[in-house]
Amino acid sequence: PRIIEKDYFNQWLRSRKEHVLSQDIVTYVASGVLLLMIFYSLAVYIQSRAKEFIFYSGYAFCTAVLLFLKSYLNLDHSAFNLFYEEYLDFMILCTGVFFYLVFVRKFLNTKQEHPFLHRLLRISDIILLVLLGIFSIIYFFTNKYVILNIMENYVIKLFLFIIGIVFIVYA
Repeated sequence: PRIIEKDYFNQWLRSRKEHVLSQDIVTYVASGVLLLMIFYSLAVYIQSRAKEFIFYSGYAFCTAVLLFLKSYLNLDHSAFNLFYEEYLDFMILCTGVFFYLVFVRKFLNTKQEHPFLHRLLRISDIILLVLLGIFSIIYFFTNKYVILNIMENYVIKLFLFIIGIVFIVYA
């Protein structure tokens, strides 16, 4: 939070928007590249009927939407932006991770080639869905924002980090 004198607010806001413009350009380019990745993976799916590319398209879509909305809604104080910053961006992020975990399982054929990794990723999918369900219930039916903050930043993100570390060590 910043305390800004009323007379200088418009000037501050203008300078802040100019400062983030270069970041927005990079983010919009990255969103465009992800859009191309979506088209490419859908084309691969149409040609080969390999279902894993549908999951990769879901991952790329979630990532593109997350990046695009982060830049597009920057410094916007609408009700949607508040909902997005509090809840929706985290759900989009975790949905993208879920799609990516399914993609990795299918693409690497972990069921046949790497049974330990397959079990680990399946259990991770289930745990992630349960944690997101609990997060959603707490968000919509309680006012316990401290618990939401702990779940988002210390439980779920740490869980995703550990999945990544185990995957790297196993590889």
